[in-house]
Amino acid sequence: MKLLILFMTLASTCLLSCKNGTQKVNENALLLGQKVFFSKTVSAFTIIDSLKRIDNLHIIIYIDSSQCTPCSINDIILWEKHNDFLSQNDINISLIFGTKDHDLISDLMTKYYISYPYIIDENRILIKENPFLSNESFRTFVINNEQSIIWLGNPNYSKKTWNLFTNMLKSYKNENKKNY
Repeated sequence: MKLLILFMTLASTCLLSCKNGTQKVNENALLLGQKVFFSKTVSAFTIIDSLKRIDNLHIIIYIDSSQCTPCSINDIILWEKHNDFLSQNDINISLIFGTKDHDLISDLMTKYYISYPYIIDENRILIKENPFLSNESFRTFVINNEQSIIWLGNPNYSKKTWNLFTNMLKSYKNENKKNY
């Protein structure tokens, strides 16, 4: 458990270091372990069903309509180079788009050959039920089978952060084998 806490602290520091780093690291630490709420109106049944599987972690990527949606697609594409690692470790990815533009999302998913399951949150209910999502830095996160956050932020931006991320996931899974 101590190793897991060390990884999370290091990851938080690396991911969120900037001139307001202390405040962000504290906010990150407060969110770790917090439950994410999925309203039935968001139709998150796919996510919740896959979380019920034994030994399963889930990466959620929330893309809000206030962001440049085509730009956000590039962030999603970064995950594809890690599909083997994710599959071997039984980690799923789901995308949640906070938009009413179903056609745009469908077109982008087809155009860029993205096969991850996705949900459209037309009324941005998820962001209302989970206020931490208003912070763009926290719109990529990992939850366990109890829907508790174990990682915040996109680890794809540096090799060092990716290594922290994979080590944390492996440690988490090893320490929680008896719980799965």
